[in-house]
Amino acid sequence: MRTRALVRTVRERPADEPAWPALRAAVAQFADRVAPPEREWAIRTRLAMRHPSLLARQLANHAALERDLAEAVAARPGPPSAPVRPIVLAAGFLASLRIAMRMWIEEDLAREPAAVIDEILDEMGRGFA
Repeated sequence: MRTRALVRTVRERPADEPAWPALRAAVAQFADRVAPPEREWAIRTRLAMRHPSLLARQLANHAALERDLAEAVAARPGPPSAPVRPIVLAAGFLASLRIAMRMWIEEDLAREPAAVIDEILDEMGRGFA
């Protein structure tokens, strides 16, 4: 399953790498190892966005991935933080990927998925303060 491979890639990153750079590097590594999303995947995703029963399953998978990614980044170095920080990082990272894939689909696959992902992760990495 692709989601397990992404979590494994995060865990395989150097232990002294902070969480956000580890997540970014992992998604880039992961993208290099798997084929890019295809038009069929985009069509299925569009369908899921329109049907609540399909979205429910996608949401359950997303919640499990968020939990696993939070566990994978919890011990990484970074600013002093509350126990909620790994959860927030994982959720923000996955939201970024979801937004990037939605934009890619809405742009009718005009750019490479990796370019859209980088754009969104750059923006998310700037913070909101």
